[in-house]
Amino acid sequence: MATAQYDRENTRRVNLKLNNKTDDDIIQRLEAKKETEGIQGYLKRLIREDIERNPTLKVVATKLTAEEAAEFERKYGDKLLIRKIKKTAQK
Repeated sequence: MATAQYDRENTRRVNLKLNNKTDDDIIQRLEAKKETEGIQGYLKRLIREDIERNPTLKVVATKLTAEEAAEFERKYGDKLLIRKIKKTAQK
């Protein structure tokens, strides 16, 4: 019971639908990674590497206050991402 409550409050499940024909290369790579670092670890590592390479996406991945979002907009002029950030930050 405690685990289920913790999961509800602190985790999010993400599903990925892959086509056996058109995504076979991805499926094969994920199956190979299952034996070494695991699929979840592999995907998390790839995403974190991408966040480090792309600072704009790094900002989107964090929850900002309205003031921080406005500062980002002034600095980088990326209004589309700012709207998404502001919506997320209000949750």
